[in-house]
Amino acid sequence: MERVDAPARMAACRILTVPAVIVDGVLVYSGGIPTRWQIESWLTIPLTRKLTA
Repeated sequence: MERVDAPARMAACRILTVPAVIVDGVLVYSGGIPTRWQIESWLTIPLTRKLTA
C-alpha cells in the first residue's frame, strides 16, 4: 500500500477525486468510501485493464 498525494502522479493515474484505490495498476475506485463487497471483489476478481502510467 502506498499513499500518493503528488498532483502530477495522481493525474498520470487518472485520479480525479479522492480517495482512490489502484489494484495491480488498475484504477478500481475513486471519490468515496468503498463497501466491504467492493474491496473483496478487487482482491478476488482478476483485473484486466492496466494503467499505462
